[in-house]
Amino acid sequence: MQVDAARDAITLVALAALVQKRGKADASRVLAAMVTAQQSVRYLEITEANHGQEGFAWRW
Repeated sequence: MQVDAARDAITLVALAALVQKRGKADASRVLAAMVTAQQSVRYLEITEANHGQEGFAWRW
């Protein structure tokens, strides 16, 4: 649990710095887009590794 707590604190500091530098609206928009992009990459990795999952890619 301590490892997670330490990472949470670092994440919150980084998020606060991003919001301070870019503003809340831009930081939120870009962060959401980046999370979506990371999910997309992961889904592509899954379908490339297991072609049987390709049908699910359209619903992810």
